[in-house]
Amino acid sequence: MTTLQECGARVTLATAVFDVAVDNTASFEGDAAPYPTFGADLAYLLGAIVKGEAFELWTVEHGEFLAWLGEHFSDDHPVWGSIVRLTEGV
Repeated sequence: MTTLQECGARVTLATAVFDVAVDNTASFEGDAAPYPTFGADLAYLLGAIVKGEAFELWTVEHGEFLAWLGEHFSDDHPVWGSIVRLTEGV
């Protein structure tokens, strides 16, 4: 069973990721250069965080999103616990 503390930590993490996305993108859809648009990837990530799960991202297909996350979150940031990076041939 999930504790209130665990739920609170997930909401705090999801809020932090959402805030970074809002502050560093022009839109969650369409082409809004020079800012990246990662609406679908962001939705899956936020869902995984809130549910306490991880979702899979192919590094080839989602490399830009992963690089963007890396620019805003350190390697030891909890956001990475919600992502499973897949590479070709795995």
